[in-house]
Amino acid sequence: MAPEDKPKWYFDACVLEDGRPALSVLLNTGGKEMLTSFLAIGEALGNCHNKGQGKADAFHMLLKSLEGRITIRSNDLDFWEVLRAVHDTCPRLTIADALHLAFALNEKCERMFSDDEDLYSLPRETLRQLAERFSYPSPASFEVVHVAPRAKKAKRFRHN
Repeated sequence: MAPEDKPKWYFDACVLEDGRPALSVLLNTGGKEMLTSFLAIGEALGNCHNKGQGKADAFHMLLKSLEGRITIRSNDLDFWEVLRAVHDTCPRLTIADALHLAFALNEKCERMFSDDEDLYSLPRETLRQLAERFSYPSPASFEVVHVAPRAKKAKRFRHN
């Protein structure tokens, strides 16, 4: 399977912050392109640093262990239209959450992993409409997966 054909999964800052859920998902999943953004790395590092040197050191070790397993992409302006659509469709999201969602949509990720209730509780139909608007191969396939801190495994949060 060519790299561009691999399903893409995006990890936002709050999932990376805790480390263990992200690491277990990454290590136990093959055939996927794992993505995060410089925004997510910076946000997670700042949050870890604010919790103390031990958390910051643990985050640094997580990054080292993920080297070669996750791609860190820049948030450049090529996703501005997607960000505006996310903000217009989901105005209650913080700018950071809107940026994470726009990045995942712009990269055409199948899944976005988050522990942020504002993201994982978005209505499935809203996610489908956003994915459809930005030419997903299969709009219904995009979902935000809830990864709870220190959880054994991810669970899908579904809406009817």
